[in-house]
Amino acid sequence: MKPAIHAYHTTHFIGKNIKVPFSELAEKVQETLVQLHQQRDLDFEKLLYPAIQYLDTSAMNTEYGKIELNIGMATKTPIQLQGYETTIFPKGKYLVVTHQGSYDSLMDSNAYLQRYAQENNIQFQKEGVGSQRRWTSRLELYMKGVETDPNPTAWVTEVRYLIQS
Repeated sequence: MKPAIHAYHTTHFIGKNIKVPFSELAEKVQETLVQLHQQRDLDFEKLLYPAIQYLDTSAMNTEYGKIELNIGMATKTPIQLQGYETTIFPKGKYLVVTHQGSYDSLMDSNAYLQRYAQENNIQFQKEGVGSQRRWTSRLELYMKGVETDPNPTAWVTEVRYLIQS
């Protein structure tokens, strides 16, 4: 599917900030989401869908490097929960591609979106300078996944990157 630019409103988020080797990412995502759903004070009516916000992926391809990300749930309104951070996915224009299928090939969809941006002169919004540059909002939103359908071919993930205005 060809990427497209869409405008989105601010989205609230609750989750945990994690630094993890890329090879352990899938396990850590599952563990973190299960822990979040086990919280007794969690208002499930306010939850939208699982989400990952990538912050620093500069060490992704190094042997000992860790990536930094927020793992949790997009929410309808802010949720305060002890031991979890609340933040937002900023309002703005995002370059978006819809990934259908297993999570195993999500990296291919991210690479495709990055190539498309480069080929079409689209700049992603980042913060910081030099080696401290981080993604402002690079997201994977799990719209339909294993929790709603055991068949990986039916899973739908929206990959969004905030672009410069």
